[in-house]
Amino acid sequence: HTAEVNSTVTIVEGVFEGIADEVYSPALAVFPNPVQQVLNVSAEKALGNAPVTVHEVSGKLVLTGTLQNGRLDVSGLVPGVYVLQVISEDGNLRTRFTKQ
Repeated sequence: HTAEVNSTVTIVEGVFEGIADEVYSPALAVFPNPVQQVLNVSAEKALGNAPVTVHEVSGKLVLTGTLQNGRLDVSGLVPGVYVLQVISEDGNLRTRFTKQ
């Protein structure tokens, strides 16, 4: 007996557009914005030491870490616009901020 397998593979080509069209969370607030050193992050529920990622608007990951009592040191970032993602029990919360 001979087994025969038929399958179809679809290849989709495209350009990664970054995260410019991401859904942002109105429940997530950051201040000061623009920021120079330390970004304060707050939400409806306390975030404490939640894990976070920071991406350039192009989509490039530039920082991973955890909040320290709702604060994130962004002094090492170059000036520009970034997307902060907070990984919380309620899902991923995102917002933009500007580093001066």
